[in-house]
Amino acid sequence: MTLQELTPYLDDLEERIDEAEETSLLHEWVEFTEGRCGEPQFAPQRSVRRPPNLEWPPVSLNSTLTDPLLMLYQQLSVNSRILAAGTGETSAFSKM
Repeated sequence: MTLQELTPYLDDLEERIDEAEETSLLHEWVEFTEGRCGEPQFAPQRSVRRPPNLEWPPVSLNSTLTDPLLMLYQQLSVNSRILAAGTGETSAFSKM
């Protein structure tokens, strides 16, 4: 995979990420990990599902071992699935 081939997927993620919602989710996770959840069950959710604007073809993990950009694509595809599902998982690329 080339950087040029990766660009549409990066653009897709950028269009679908809501910074305010990601910040709120990160705050919820920090509260949970520091024991301040206050709920009997911790289950954060995004306010809406954000499906992809293009197809993200599946890639086997083994095929990424020799291609760092393919490895990056595979990890970004995980974030795409999280946004599409609307779950409260946070990105591996979140910053605190």
